Amino acid sequence: MAQTFTADKTGLMTAIDLKVGIDGSGWVSLWLENVDGSGMPNDSAVLAWGGATATGSEPTWLNFPLSVPVGVVAGTKYAIKFASTNVAFYSNWGNEYAGGSALSLGDSTSGPAWGPLTVWDNDFGFQTYLDTVETQVQWSHPTVVGGVSTPLTLTVTMTFVNGAEVTDYSALLVTALPNWFDLTGFSCPGSVSLSDCVVDHFTGTPSPISVGATDGGQVLVFTLTGNATPAVGDIGTTSTAVAEGCLIFPVVTPTVRANAGMLDPGCSDGSGSVQVVAAPAPTPTIAPTPTLAPTPTLAPTPTLAPTPTLAPTPTIAPTVAPTPSPTPFETIEGVTAAPSVKNATPPPTSTGARPDSAPGGEGPLLILGLFACFGTLMAVGLRQRRNA
Repeated sequence: MAQTFTADKTGLMTAIDLKVGIDGSGWVSLWLENVDGSGMPNDSAVLAWGGATATGSEPTWLNFPLSVPVGVVAGTKYAIKFASTNVAFYSNWGNEYAGGSALSLGDSTSGPAWGPLTVWDNDFGFQTYLDTVETQVQWSHPTVVGGVSTPLTLTVTMTFVNGAEVTDYSALLVTALPNWFDLTGFSCPGSVSLSDCVVDHFTGTPSPISVGATDGGQVLVFTLTGNATPAVGDIGTTSTAVAEGCLIFPVVTPTVRANAGMLDPGCSDGSGSVQVVAAPAPTPTIAPTPTLAPTPTLAPTPTLAPTPTLAPTPTIAPTVAPTPSPTPFETIEGVTAAPSVKNATPPPTSTGARPDSAPGGEGPLLILGLFACFGTLMAVGLRQRRNA
């Protein structure tokens, strides 16, 4: 039986688990191999092997420590091959794993050959253990100016993830620092001994620093501070710092590699670059935009006073002449004359002697008429004097 898989990380594979079941006990053998061009196990390219005894009747996970840690590369396919006389291997129903498939060894005209497991459309239960290390190198500035002194810091971070099989970590500054970098100080993680945290590890020909490993892993941070003082002649050059973190095992580091382009198994390199550049041309000072005088605020249009309402022209009451008081009767030489009445009807025109008139009667009447006219004139004059 076999199960192919695709590594999702780059690192050192140290163990594999298989889900098995057995009635009684039995020995199970396991091999980790590369695959051939058709994706089948390549029996001539065994990377590591292991074995374990299975006991009990219930399905359980059986752990297989590998004979040597094997360097695997993310995205690369490998094969786990296993065999036993009386052990059943359990699978996950439904073919849930897309990175590989379950295989079986069958007969063909040219002999035994690997092919898909057709009994069940699924995969065998398995899991892998991978020890990894990641190294990052970073300068505090990507560029420095030639002919100018600039404070500069180099930070190296190494992240180790591992099991108890790892005994130590190795931290190394692979390349020497730039000759224009004046180192003024450095710091090491607390797990590094004082005897190891010395300048000799970072200058001249750097030497590795050894740190005791812990089950589960550690993060180691090294900080180098100083001043960059490149000359004008260094303008246009680039300096690259390279650091390497490694996992150390109690066994000899294996020479078997899953990929010919890999670094030593269990090691990871990181790099960071800084470039020397010319001083930028000064930015011309832009004359400030003149401030425009504020637009004068127009005086508000005065509100016209409302046109006064003319008082109505008083109605002049017509002058009413007072009603004249009746003139008392005046006695003239013993004759009582009646007062004149305005608009008195003139005496009728005599057309002849009245039958009852007596001869000689016109004289007294004429005298009385003259007196009456005189009285009237007197009364009018008095009224005018009163009105004046």
